[in-house]
Amino acid sequence: MNLKQYIPLDTVCTHYQIELAFVQRLGEMELIEFQTVDQLVCIHEDHLTDLERLLRLQRELNLELDSMDVVLHLVKKVEHLQAELARLEARLRIYERS
Repeated sequence: MNLKQYIPLDTVCTHYQIELAFVQRLGEMELIEFQTVDQLVCIHEDHLTDLERLLRLQRELNLELDSMDVVLHLVKKVEHLQAELARLEARLRIYERS
């Protein structure tokens, strides 16, 4: 496990100017994933984009945590559908060339 990839929650909270309780609640709702490293609760750097997305939803749209869960689910569904569409378009181009 590469320890440089994990950031302690207190560091994340200080950087983003958010309360630890907010981030812990996101973890309880399984919206972001935590890992314990050297007895510190940390977040993997790959999950920071999810945290930033959730922070934007909370700050810009003033959404409650339950609403953010629904919106995040819908955003991930849209991203999945966009990837599927791109894959199908590429496949269609192959058949159009034949």
